Amino acid sequence: MKHFFSCLKALLCLYFNLFAFEKVFSQNYVSISQNAGYVQVQGAADTGSSFRVTNSANAELFRVLGNGNIGIGTNNPQSRLSVNGDLFSKKVKVTQTGWPDYVFKSDYRLLPLSQLESYIIQHKHLPGIVTEQEVSVSGVDLGDNQAALLKKIEELTLYLIEQNKKLEEQNSRLKQQEIEIARLKESLNKH
Repeated sequence: MKHFFSCLKALLCLYFNLFAFEKVFSQNYVSISQNAGYVQVQGAADTGSSFRVTNSANAELFRVLGNGNIGIGTNNPQSRLSVNGDLFSKKVKVTQTGWPDYVFKSDYRLLPLSQLESYIIQHKHLPGIVTEQEVSVSGVDLGDNQAALLKKIEELTLYLIEQNKKLEEQNSRLKQQEIEIARLKESLNKH
């Protein structure tokens, strides 16, 4: 994101320096000035005003609304950054609270596997995970989804640990039974 805004700033500086737009457009209530290495575009105070950057064919590249929302590929951005198209990045950092480490606390209760199976059969998805329908209608919040997926991974880890303990107990009992069977066979062979 930091790189995006650096590029945006450079693009704005280049755009305004190339076309020498350091004048006041009083008919549009917009002033453009260059101060201390940056270009300032000041529009009307209402959220309906916007600043557009177009290419030489007058196709809009992006828009900044008076309320600070930026739209790329959309002329009506509904959030700080709205992109109508693919977004490529080397890294995305999501800050999130409520990370699911609580799964490892001693008072956390795992859903019994039989109840989990019943839930999956009935609802066709894992509990706490958004459905395909919800994603198609509303999209998916990456931070919330990452937290939900991590919670499921942590729960799976606890299920595996639980199953491993049961398997070790069964193996231990099996070895004891094998020893007892061997003793009985030996005892029977002596008589």
